[in-house]
Amino acid sequence: MIYFLVKDSTGKVKNRVEATAGYVSPIAGQTAILKQHGEAAVDIDWTYNASGTPRFTPPAPPEAPVPEQVDNARLRIAIVTFGGTIAAVDARIAGYSNGKKLRETALWNYGSFFTIDDDTSTTIKQAHGWTNAQMKSLYRLAGAA
Repeated sequence: MIYFLVKDSTGKVKNRVEATAGYVSPIAGQTAILKQHGEAAVDIDWTYNASGTPRFTPPAPPEAPVPEQVDNARLRIAIVTFGGTIAAVDARIAGYSNGKKLRETALWNYGSFFTIDDDTSTTIKQAHGWTNAQMKSLYRLAGAA
């Protein structure tokens, strides 16, 4: 059973409609909320066909979580698959001062696991000029390998 909670522009629930299909007509000035029995409510988005008939557009699936850690080999594979290079990371590390260079070289070459917020990931990000969103995608790719 699907419940449609009809809310006004202030978010107050005005009506609850039970249905067996994922289709309901929107009411002007109101928003419909789709809710499966026992699940959290999800905002409904509406699209309209050429004749102006509203159609329910299901919400986008949630983004996959970013793994807490990925192993060194999978991260390296993901970097190359993602369009980066190992050489870019090596070059970035080579530009560090001696103490940091030694530490980062050891971690990069021999570390077992990396997290998205550790120093090595910062080096990878800087070496490629990637954004936080791109790093999350990289880690999702590495976690899926």
